[in-house]
Amino acid sequence: MPPTNSGPINRSTLKELTDFQSAMYEKASTYTKIIMGLGYGGFFAAWSGTKSHLSPKLLISSALLVTVSLVLYIVFEIIQTMIASYLSIEFANAVNKPDADVPAALQAYRNRASKLTKPLLSVWKFVFPLSALTGLVGAGILIYAFVAGLFRMC
Repeated sequence: MPPTNSGPINRSTLKELTDFQSAMYEKASTYTKIIMGLGYGGFFAAWSGTKSHLSPKLLISSALLVTVSLVLYIVFEIIQTMIASYLSIEFANAVNKPDADVPAALQAYRNRASKLTKPLLSVWKFVFPLSALTGLVGAGILIYAFVAGLFRMC
């Protein structure tokens, strides 16, 4: 039988868990940004290089879907950056006062960050799948057009 520890979590364990969660979020965020950036760049490079071989309907629909995906992603990133910048500035202002109460400033920061980031995470649960779906469908249309064009050439 495994040992159980039903006692309270000590501060060092809580800090370690918080640091771990932050590191995992940062890695996932960075990975997503790199993959999305490469994906959008690759799509539009392939699209622009082959658009003369696509029918107008396929050309417009693939570009429209990937553009919708890109706009959703960029708007979300702008809002996320705006919130992070606001929180950083507010926290810096609070702790740089001559009579700063750092623990109170930290708690106020946590409260504000929680109020602002929880809705953002909820929105991300909607924006990411929609952005991924529209981007993948747009890329799928482009791949379909490539394959159909190859069969027509044979």
